[in-house]
Amino acid sequence: MSFEEAGKLTSDILLSYADDAAAQERTLAQPWAQTMQQVTEGRVATVNGTELIAAVSPPTVLSLTWGIDAYLEALAAAVK
Repeated sequence: MSFEEAGKLTSDILLSYADDAAAQERTLAQPWAQTMQQVTEGRVATVNGTELIAAVSPPTVLSLTWGIDAYLEALAAAVK
């Protein structure tokens, strides 16, 4: 899917991964991201940090328990 089609993606929450908060902000500020309803309505769960992303994306039996709290916090914040 091209960036021009990003606004066609539908979901309750957008789960977004970034190295840090600054990278996350730059990504969500892009014109293509601003076409996404999840972004404009603040329904974005952000998972930041290379260690967390590398460990739980995709999750394994061992890494899931290590990172599950961070994922649940990000998802809970996005649905408020």
